[in-house]
Amino acid sequence: MAYTRNKAVIVLGWIGKITDTKILEKHILEDPDNEFRAWSASAYMQIWFKRKNETLKTKAFEDYYKALPLEKDYFVLLVILDSIREFGKTKLGISQTALDDLDVDKIEISKIKAINYLKKQLK
Repeated sequence: MAYTRNKAVIVLGWIGKITDTKILEKHILEDPDNEFRAWSASAYMQIWFKRKNETLKTKAFEDYYKALPLEKDYFVLLVILDSIREFGKTKLGISQTALDDLDVDKIEISKIKAINYLKKQLK
Protein backbone atom coordinates (compact mmCIF):
# COMPACT_ATOMS: atom_id res chain seq x y z
CA MET A 1 0.00 0.00 0.00
CA ALA A 2 2.75 2.51 0.94
CA TYR A 3 4.62 1.71 -2.28
CA THR A 4 1.54 2.48 -4.38
CA ARG A 5 0.79 5.71 -2.50
CA ASN A 6 4.38 6.91 -2.90
CA LYS A 7 4.38 6.17 -6.62
CA ALA A 8 1.00 7.88 -7.02
CA VAL A 9 2.18 11.15 -5.48
CA ILE A 10 5.35 11.04 -7.58
CA VAL A 11 3.19 10.67 -10.71
CA LEU A 12 0.99 13.52 -9.46
CA GLY A 13 4.12 15.64 -9.50
CA TRP A 14 4.77 14.70 -13.12
CA ILE A 15 1.26 15.34 -14.38
CA GLY A 16 -0.23 17.61 -11.72
CA LYS A 17 -1.48 21.14 -11.93
CA ILE A 18 -1.62 23.99 -9.46
CA THR A 19 -5.10 22.84 -8.41
CA ASP A 20 -3.48 19.66 -7.06
CA THR A 21 -1.51 21.61 -4.48
CA LYS A 22 -4.34 21.24 -1.96
CA ILE A 23 -3.69 17.50 -1.97
CA LEU A 24 0.04 18.03 -1.53
CA GLU A 25 -0.43 20.54 1.29
CA LYS A 26 -2.62 18.15 3.25
CA HIS A 27 -0.08 15.35 2.99
CA ILE A 28 3.00 17.47 3.68
CA LEU A 29 1.43 18.73 6.88
CA GLU A 30 -0.65 15.80 8.10
CA ASP A 31 0.38 12.46 6.62
CA PRO A 32 1.83 10.03 9.20
CA ASP A 33 4.09 8.37 6.58
CA ASN A 34 7.48 10.12 6.44
CA GLU A 35 8.29 8.97 2.94
CA PHE A 36 4.91 10.09 1.63
CA ARG A 37 5.42 13.55 3.15
CA ALA A 38 8.79 13.74 1.41
CA TRP A 39 7.40 12.75 -2.00
CA SER A 40 4.52 15.19 -1.54
CA ALA A 41 7.05 17.97 -0.93
CA SER A 42 9.01 16.87 -3.98
CA ALA A 43 5.89 16.81 -6.16
CA TYR A 44 5.69 20.61 -5.94
CA MET A 45 9.08 20.85 -7.58
CA GLN A 46 8.11 18.39 -10.31
CA ILE A 47 4.98 20.40 -11.14
CA TRP A 48 7.04 23.58 -11.14
CA PHE A 49 9.57 22.16 -13.61
CA LYS A 50 6.71 21.99 -16.15
CA ARG A 51 4.80 25.10 -15.15
CA LYS A 52 7.25 27.62 -13.79
CA ASN A 53 4.96 30.26 -12.39
CA GLU A 54 5.14 32.44 -9.32
CA THR A 55 1.76 31.32 -7.95
CA LEU A 56 2.96 27.73 -7.69
CA LYS A 57 6.28 28.80 -6.20
CA THR A 58 4.50 30.93 -3.59
CA LYS A 59 2.12 28.08 -2.70
CA ALA A 60 5.04 25.68 -2.29
CA PHE A 61 6.91 28.19 -0.13
CA GLU A 62 3.83 28.71 2.07
CA ASP A 63 3.47 24.98 2.62
CA TYR A 64 7.18 24.45 3.24
CA TYR A 65 7.11 27.35 5.70
CA LYS A 66 4.29 25.67 7.63
CA ALA A 67 5.92 22.23 7.48
CA LEU A 68 9.51 23.03 8.41
CA PRO A 69 9.01 23.91 12.10
CA LEU A 70 6.90 20.75 12.59
CA GLU A 71 9.02 18.28 10.65
CA LYS A 72 11.31 15.94 12.59
CA ASP A 73 12.21 13.38 9.92
CA TYR A 74 15.54 14.18 8.27
CA PHE A 75 14.70 12.63 4.93
CA VAL A 76 11.60 14.83 4.67
CA LEU A 77 13.66 17.85 5.71
CA LEU A 78 16.26 16.98 3.09
CA VAL A 79 13.61 16.92 0.35
CA ILE A 80 12.04 20.20 1.50
CA LEU A 81 15.42 21.92 1.74
CA ASP A 82 16.46 20.62 -1.66
CA SER A 83 13.18 21.87 -3.14
CA ILE A 84 13.62 25.32 -1.61
CA ARG A 85 17.16 25.46 -2.99
CA GLU A 86 15.85 24.63 -6.46
CA PHE A 87 12.85 26.98 -6.38
CA GLY A 88 14.74 29.86 -4.80
CA LYS A 89 18.10 29.42 -6.53
CA THR A 90 19.69 29.60 -3.09
CA LYS A 91 22.11 27.31 -1.26
CA LEU A 92 20.71 27.87 2.26
CA GLY A 93 24.22 27.41 3.61
CA ILE A 94 24.27 23.66 2.98
CA SER A 95 26.11 21.67 0.35
CA GLN A 96 24.54 18.99 -1.78
CA THR A 97 26.99 16.55 -0.18
CA ALA A 98 25.67 17.37 3.30
CA LEU A 99 22.14 16.73 2.06
CA ASP A 100 23.12 13.52 0.29
CA ASP A 101 24.95 12.31 3.41
CA LEU A 102 21.99 13.28 5.61
CA ASP A 103 24.26 15.39 7.81
CA VAL A 104 21.84 16.01 10.68
CA ASP A 105 23.72 18.95 12.21
CA LYS A 106 23.98 20.80 8.91
CA ILE A 107 20.36 20.03 8.07
CA GLU A 108 19.23 21.53 11.40
CA ILE A 109 21.22 24.71 10.72
CA SER A 110 19.90 24.89 7.16
CA LYS A 111 16.34 24.34 8.41
CA ILE A 112 16.58 27.57 10.44
CA LYS A 113 18.05 29.41 7.45
CA ALA A 114 15.27 28.06 5.24
CA ILE A 115 12.55 29.26 7.63
CA ASN A 116 14.11 32.74 7.65
CA TYR A 117 14.51 32.71 3.86
CA LEU A 118 10.88 31.69 3.33
CA LYS A 119 9.65 34.30 5.79
CA LYS A 120 11.39 37.00 3.74
CA GLN A 121 10.15 35.58 0.44
CA LEU A 122 6.55 35.44 1.62
CA LYS A 123 6.34 39.06 2.82
